[in-house]
Amino acid sequence: FYVAAALLCHPLANRVSERRVLIGSIGAHLLLHAAMLFWINTPLLFAAMAVAAALNGLKWPVVESYITAGRSSRDQLKIIGQFNIAWASAVPLSLLVVGPIIGSSWPQGLFLLAVGVNAVSVVLALAAPKRPAHLAHDHPDRPSQATLQRYRVLLSSSRWSMLASYSLLFLLAPMLPQIFKRFEVGIIIAPAASALIDFVRLGSFAFLQRWHGWYGRTWPMWFCAIGLPISAGMTLFAQSLALVLIGEVIFGFCCGLTYYAALYYVVAYKNAAVDAGGTHEGLIGGGFAFGPAAGLIGLA
Repeated sequence: FYVAAALLCHPLANRVSERRVLIGSIGAHLLLHAAMLFWINTPLLFAAMAVAAALNGLKWPVVESYITAGRSSRDQLKIIGQFNIAWASAVPLSLLVVGPIIGSSWPQGLFLLAVGVNAVSVVLALAAPKRPAHLAHDHPDRPSQATLQRYRVLLSSSRWSMLASYSLLFLLAPMLPQIFKRFEVGIIIAPAASALIDFVRLGSFAFLQRWHGWYGRTWPMWFCAIGLPISAGMTLFAQSLALVLIGEVIFGFCCGLTYYAALYYVVAYKNAAVDAGGTHEGLIGGGFAFGPAAGLIGLA
């Protein structure tokens, strides 16, 4: 559902405008979480996850176009860093509060929190222009043809690594609770321990936004291609809690680096079009599916 929506986002935005897609997707998310707040059961939860995935697939390509359109490639590099820090900070923060809320007498409070956040987001989205303004393709702030050709090659490599990172991440995510249970980490603390990957990814975004020695170079892609499977293996199979946590740290940094690279190169190459974010998010959605599918095949 996420992949399909991400790939359909560009033609839909062309038809009805980016602002309508943005406000519509956030508003529908608000209504979905409000429904789950008052009426929740297992079939509804599965259906709601499918709808939420589609709404996210519609939303993120538009957001990425708005924040990067009309900027030079150097400014895009900086603003993507701010964007990454913004969305990535939500993941570990949510995992920190999940344990206490689930353990409370009213676990549906999770959905009330989501309703509140989306209500604020709708109000903020109302101020967006109807369409983001893009640089002309021959604008002097656009990268040269030689640079774009190099970005195209680096984009291909970073995309493969990003697909691998999300596949491994969503293979690890459902298994981490069992891994921490094996080391007798309690249910209140386990979500926060699982969030170590996300905290490190957030830190990597902050670091990479300030240090630009990585972009335009091939060595970061080699580092991610080697580091992702090794660190995922450490997290899955380590015989001590310390090695599991070290694996999470390495994995989180690789996830941050390959995501930042993939988004920057596609935005720079495609001039911040919604289509750029659509293909980027489509690969992320592929990772959502491939990782758990690989785990199920392994179990079978």
